[in-house]
Amino acid sequence: MKITCGISVYWPSVNGASTYAHELTRAVAQVHRVEVITQSNENRHDWLYTPTLDSRGGCEYYDGKAKVHLLGPNGFEKFLLWPAVNLYYSLHRISFKILCWVFRKKILSLVKDSDILHNYLLDMDYFNYLLYESASGFGIPYIVTPFVHNSNRWQDEFSSLRFELVKKADAIITLTQTEKDWLGKLGLDIKKIHVVSGAPVLAPNYDAESFREKYHINGNMVLFIAAKRRYKGYPLILEAMKYVWTEHPDTYFVFIGLETAESSELFSRYKDGRVIDIGVVDLEEKTSALSACDIFCMPSTAESFGIVFVEAWAMSKPVIGGDCLSTREVIDDGKNGFIVVQEPKALAEKITLLLNDGNLRREMGEAGRQKVLENYTWERAARKLENIYLGLLAS
Repeated sequence: MKITCGISVYWPSVNGASTYAHELTRAVAQVHRVEVITQSNENRHDWLYTPTLDSRGGCEYYDGKAKVHLLGPNGFEKFLLWPAVNLYYSLHRISFKILCWVFRKKILSLVKDSDILHNYLLDMDYFNYLLYESASGFGIPYIVTPFVHNSNRWQDEFSSLRFELVKKADAIITLTQTEKDWLGKLGLDIKKIHVVSGAPVLAPNYDAESFREKYHINGNMVLFIAAKRRYKGYPLILEAMKYVWTEHPDTYFVFIGLETAESSELFSRYKDGRVIDIGVVDLEEKTSALSACDIFCMPSTAESFGIVFVEAWAMSKPVIGGDCLSTREVIDDGKNGFIVVQEPKALAEKITLLLNDGNLRREMGEAGRQKVLENYTWERAARKLENIYLGLLAS
């Protein structure tokens, strides 16, 4: 069976969606022929310019046994794309058609002999449309993973085109039951929707003490890992720190993840050595940081799943997440972590409670670890996804 996966941004880019697709692709490719079509593999990524005018050109590489096709326009195609990209928002329909024209043949040639097309649906509407168009034209079963982060935000911002592509899918993959239920409420066929959750992505070798020494951490450590976008909750942590420090002045707050213009400006205001702002790190350093911390905290307002919670649990750490639907499904409030509202004192209260009670931290961390062992492995997820593929081919 040949499975072609499309995702606008793919490994080695580090984000939740590309990591999820990367791990499932590698696992399924152990048994089947898998190829990936993408338009970017960079951490610093602009959905419109990176794959077009700023493209460094196309190439092919391997992710394990899966072959990855990174698409890119040639010089003449960039010339054609220049007005389409720069005037995209004022001439949307014309720009959309030009973008489709440039990339259509590239995608068609890669899809034509596939048995399954799986679209990990992110941004780049023209890219998603071309994947569907190709699958439909060749009569290939079309699967979508829409990565619904939050019902209200998704409904407000998700374009009508992308929602139509989800409706047309032969199968829909969600990461949580919450996603599945919400899509069902929007009128999608619940029988087509399947839940395939993620699992930890951790390095086999890591060193907590070396991480602490490298960043001069001599006390408690609260860790945040995510792209530094406001909805991920890092500003809330910064506001909560002063309340935590009144009782635990030896607490360090470590922020790991992709920098944004907003985060760079905000962190520039903090000169305190207990605030440690780090950019993107490799897998070993991320795992070392999770091993070194006392609490993992990502109080985001929107998640499709939140793999990093599961990764923290795998290292026996208690977690704190924001009050959104998917996170409420993942974190058992009061058992393996806490759910907090978007209020600095409320967050500080939960951080302080955990810092005050080492037994509670250990109990919650162990409860989380057991949940991971029982529910979240890539092998289990890959088997479930493979069965969905085979079921479509048999129907």
